[in-house]
Amino acid sequence: MQWLLGSGNRTVYLAVVQNSIVDNACREVCGRAFVRDLIDRGTTSLDGHEVVLVTHHRMLHRPVATRMLALFPSKDFLDELDAIPLVSELLVVPWIPDDIRDWTAARNPAPLGQSQQARSPLHLGDPVVEVAIRNLDSSINRANGLVGGRDREIAVQIFRILRREGLPYNPDEVKAFLISECGWDAPLAERAKVIATQILEGRNLQEGQRRFVPNIVELWREEAQRSAGNNPSNQPTP
Repeated sequence: MQWLLGSGNRTVYLAVVQNSIVDNACREVCGRAFVRDLIDRGTTSLDGHEVVLVTHHRMLHRPVATRMLALFPSKDFLDELDAIPLVSELLVVPWIPDDIRDWTAARNPAPLGQSQQARSPLHLGDPVVEVAIRNLDSSINRANGLVGGRDREIAVQIFRILRREGLPYNPDEVKAFLISECGWDAPLAERAKVIATQILEGRNLQEGQRRFVPNIVELWREEAQRSAGNNPSNQPTP
């Protein structure tokens, strides 16, 4: 809470999955009146700041550039928070480390009180898969959300081609790569991860008309070789 109230912006955000977390986590630190007002009204004052409550049912419609403290978020809720525009700093307190594994891989967060360490670009384990995922990124309209139509069919076809050709991929790593290197927001990358997982499971997803030439994997391999030759640092490490 000291970190949250250290923001230079008067408005700050406190995010929880459910109201009981505010009561359990903040009652002794901030007082019963703070907890009651925050839960009842969705906002209250503390040490000169307006603290705004953010939950699944109280998402921000007009966010401002400020800090957000997320207490024990679920994976899905953290994806929603990560996609909120303008939030300049996000401090996440996990219940268990696995809840923030995907977010950590994509965002390279620093422990509280430490400086963020520079990180080399994130790469996928197979350079051909990486080319295919970049092809996915350049082929769809992100605003459509991969929920149906042409864009979803492209995603289904790409992951099906990778599976058919025996090109290994990890859906969690694909999600992190789309967020970190392609600039996707977390909910959209999660939809791609779900499609990738379903294809690995052998699900029969509708793919529509063929969107790729028969030798697309050969073209992806050639592009991967060119990329490796132009910049050796782009080669993934074992």
